[in-house]
Amino acid sequence: MKCANCNEEILAAKINICPYCRSRNLISIVKKEVNIPKKIEKIAKLEKIGRYCEAAKEYELLGMQRKAKHCKRHAIAEASKLENARKYAKAATVYADLEMWEKAYTCLKSEKTHLKK
Repeated sequence: MKCANCNEEILAAKINICPYCRSRNLISIVKKEVNIPKKIEKIAKLEKIGRYCEAAKEYELLGMQRKAKHCKRHAIAEASKLENARKYAKAATVYADLEMWEKAYTCLKSEKTHLKK
């Protein structure tokens, strides 16, 4: 159950009044079941394509932290390869997807200095 006024989730099943705000506007929450094997197949396809950032985020949503960390490592390796090839804008987008903001900023900054030369 969830209160429509204060958006607090209520764990008790059979109540009529929100214990937080005393509202009677309660909403029952129906949780969708996630088909985990199909989700893992989808993530494996993302890994094959080379979209490691997206795969890492999906693994984190499923609670598979080791796999997410593994995908992040691959994404960082790809970004460093792009940096070495002087494709700074692409490397910056990969770093931004990984939420490595300092590295993304550094890549964009080095792209500007590279363009000036």
